[in-house]
Amino acid sequence: MEVNGILVAASELKEPMVAMRQLALSLDLARDVATKKTLTEAIVKNAERGILQINDLMQIPRLNLENFPLETVSLRAVCDDALNDLTKIDMRPSEDFSVNVSSKVNLAVANAFLLRRVICNFCINAMPYVKYGNRSGLFIEGRGDLVRVRVRDHGPAVSDEIVQKIAQGFMDEPVKEALKPEFSGLLLMIAADFALNMKSQVRVMRHVDGTSFYVDLPVSRQMSLFGEGV
Repeated sequence: MEVNGILVAASELKEPMVAMRQLALSLDLARDVATKKTLTEAIVKNAERGILQINDLMQIPRLNLENFPLETVSLRAVCDDALNDLTKIDMRPSEDFSVNVSSKVNLAVANAFLLRRVICNFCINAMPYVKYGNRSGLFIEGRGDLVRVRVRDHGPAVSDEIVQKIAQGFMDEPVKEALKPEFSGLLLMIAADFALNMKSQVRVMRHVDGTSFYVDLPVSRQMSLFGEGV
């Protein structure tokens, strides 16, 4: 990773710690029980976010099919688990962000842990740019022998630099996205690395009023324990 990439990663990892320090100072000044409870919960949520980011980074050197084998997974179950991860860091999507299933296929070949973290990281980047009444959300879409898992926002379009790096098929370092101030290049880099281990790639789709990030996964022909198939 180049120096600029290290600086971007360090800056993003520092944010939860700075937030916790500010909350802790406020906690010392708090007088009533309700305020103290709210501040304590916020400190825990920020700690959880930092832990998730660090844990994701720690998995990158371990990425191989032995440690993270590909198997048949339920896409809807993985999406639900990803949304649960968001709840832990107080970023559970509002009603304006929904899971939309247009594919009849629910089973795909992936790694459940890696896919969950890819979806979660896509969602964290989308959350600040969800707009009321628009089709922001998580989409599961059939594409023939593939199934697409896509997260759509309604923020500014991503820069050409991001698009070009994704088009290369990998991201060797996080990139600061000037057009989307709350966008995490670190989370995108992690998602790209995780997708590669699943024999997939992170892709981007620019819309007139926003951006989609997605991965395409092979449809699984295996029947589930519950008799679900394709």
